[in-house]
Amino acid sequence: MSETQNPTSPLTVLMNMPVMIDAFDSDWNIVLWNRECERVSGYSAEEIVGNPKAVEQLYPDPAYRERMMRQWKERGDDYRHWPWEMTARDGRIKTVAWYNISKQVPIAPWRTWGIGVEITEQRKAEEALRKSENRYRTLVESAGESIGVVSNEGVFLFINTTGAERFGGRPEDYIGKTMWELFPREIADRQARSVQTVIETGRGMNVIAPTIVRDRIRWHNTTIEPLKDTNGRIDSALVVARDVHELQQAQKELEEYRNHMAHTERLAALGTLSAMVAHEMNQPLTVIRLTIQNCLAQLPDAHGMQQVVDDLKDCLEEVSTASSIVDRFKGFARHSTRSKPGKTNLHAVAERVVRVWGDAARRRNISLVLNGLEPLGELRVDERDVEQVFFSLVENAVQAADGLRDHRLSITGAARGESVELRFADDCGGIAPEHVGRVFEPFFTTKSGEEGTGLGLCIVEQALSRVRGKIQVENRLGEGVTFVVTLPCAVPG
Repeated sequence: MSETQNPTSPLTVLMNMPVMIDAFDSDWNIVLWNRECERVSGYSAEEIVGNPKAVEQLYPDPAYRERMMRQWKERGDDYRHWPWEMTARDGRIKTVAWYNISKQVPIAPWRTWGIGVEITEQRKAEEALRKSENRYRTLVESAGESIGVVSNEGVFLFINTTGAERFGGRPEDYIGKTMWELFPREIADRQARSVQTVIETGRGMNVIAPTIVRDRIRWHNTTIEPLKDTNGRIDSALVVARDVHELQQAQKELEEYRNHMAHTERLAALGTLSAMVAHEMNQPLTVIRLTIQNCLAQLPDAHGMQQVVDDLKDCLEEVSTASSIVDRFKGFARHSTRSKPGKTNLHAVAERVVRVWGDAARRRNISLVLNGLEPLGELRVDERDVEQVFFSLVENAVQAADGLRDHRLSITGAARGESVELRFADDCGGIAPEHVGRVFEPFFTTKSGEEGTGLGLCIVEQALSRVRGKIQVENRLGEGVTFVVTLPCAVPG
């Protein structure tokens, strides 16, 4: 029976051990290659033992092989653990941790022998773990947020470079310190309670609050998430704090700006309302003033006394109108409703407005002419709105007249199916092209401050919208302008 066939012989034991065992003679030829070596390398003992090219097959890179052999010769007796990268028969690289035990267990005639353990998967796992750790370390360290791990007792177990720099130091300066060593007590208490709540409940939270860092108040958006140990028990919390101080300040400034704008808008609305009240009050007051002027001019004429009486009655009516306007604006906040439209005679309204403006028109050398209104009869619209339209458009033409030459405002009317069309055409030179599109804007005017508020045409447009009418402007630059008003024959009550 040969030695390899004897199950109790040392050589048989070495051949069947579950670890790799090889041996070299004095010429560095492999003289022992056990079963585990065969399994790992894919080469049989017959292919390796006594084969002078075996080392080249197992370690084909000449530079690597030369370095390996040199180190083995120089340090082999003292080197206990040496990971070698062996090329297997199928071309795969196998990593083997070799232990040289020749000095501890000398066996003649072997020059050296050792025990090897394949650690290929272990090395792969270690490399993957190293890469993963490097990747996550890079992510954590390059993040713009402060990242830390805090225990239930408020102790920093980890802090990244960003967080440490915000405290003014390095990570190792703060690991092991408590929150109370880094923050004022009130802030530390609040943060510690948040961490403890997350650890106790296992539910993360997000907090936006001011924090004092290096004696400076900074707002942070902080996310806190629970962390588990290897046994699955929550023992700490991951804290990610993003500095949002500039954003918070910008939001505060934006809110202040919004409040300021709201206040400004309220003041503007109050100014608009006041201007509209003033404008609407101006109409009856102007009527009173002009009527009284007419009365004064007619008093010396005995034959005009009845007309004086009529004019004075108009004065009383307009005073009543002024009072109603004031009452209407007093009830504005209570959303008071307008009275239902009654029957309105357009010709009568036009005559009344022309009579009121008669004296002022004569002073500005503009004739006010009515044509075709009488046949239109009565419309079911609010008389005050219609009167406002006539008054403002006549006023607009009178103020446009320069008083240096004769001008004319022609007010004509015609039925157009279920509507009535009124045309207010003057020859006072027209409107500059760049102003045409703005004539209905509130407060826009080309008149002097004493004559215009810029609300007349705006109020006309609003009055017409209440009776479902509309207005258009036809401009003839250098000649005049025509305002075309369309009124429905009836407005639903």
